[in-house]
Amino acid sequence: MKNIPVVSAIEDVSSYERVIASTRGEKKSVLDSEKSKVTTALNKYSDAIVNGTAKPLGFTDDCKDFHYSLYDGTSIVIKQLKSDLRSSYDGHNCPYCQIDCVSHIDHFLPRSKFPELSVSRQNLLMSCDTCNSVLKKEIWGNKLRQKIMHPMLNEILNDVYLIADVNYVPQAIRVDFKIQTGLTLSPLLNRHFSTMNLNDRYRTRATLLEVPKMSKILAAEPTTPKKTNRLNIFVQDQILVNEPNSMEHAFYSKVLAIVPAIATGGLT
Repeated sequence: MKNIPVVSAIEDVSSYERVIASTRGEKKSVLDSEKSKVTTALNKYSDAIVNGTAKPLGFTDDCKDFHYSLYDGTSIVIKQLKSDLRSSYDGHNCPYCQIDCVSHIDHFLPRSKFPELSVSRQNLLMSCDTCNSVLKKEIWGNKLRQKIMHPMLNEILNDVYLIADVNYVPQAIRVDFKIQTGLTLSPLLNRHFSTMNLNDRYRTRATLLEVPKMSKILAAEPTTPKKTNRLNIFVQDQILVNEPNSMEHAFYSKVLAIVPAIATGGLT
């Protein structure tokens, strides 16, 4: 759940026209005949997502198949499109979950329903395997039926929307994550949070990756005051280096208040 740079409709239309120009024969003839409809859809894509009015053009037969298969093309133009997309995300975490590194190209509006958006740069988003193949799949919808936020177009602005509920129990930390209520996008973020199973995924990550880091710090210090001091410094550093709305920032922001309890009681 993170905003990424927006691709303009002008860029998208230009890219689409290059792809069409690289086709040949009957396929090119059919695609050319419907090009104006598709470019109109590309120009309206952003509004369709934000206003919840996305609707397939309804192509059938060869027209549908030719648009659908554009993404599978082997032309230099298609290869460059995919290469540019992957390069722009290189080393980044998935914008849908902010956990795993990106590895898949996702069609936000599925090309099985929207074949005309098969190579739309506004519709192609990098994703991790879990979000794309396991959870999101072909989910889409308008308005209250939209379950997945569009990282480019459902703009979060500067709101802090991810919060953690952290409690210390004897030698352990219990944590749950949730979406802040009352924000403009809170209903959509809640649907996204649930669909992508983010509470369980964040909780598992915090338990398996973050808690052991604190356990190691406690084990390295001989006295409670030193444990408290070292742990305080570590937790404050984590709050600073991790972005708001990341799992780590939300987690450590709440851990800070229970550092004395953790230093005294320990972690297993």
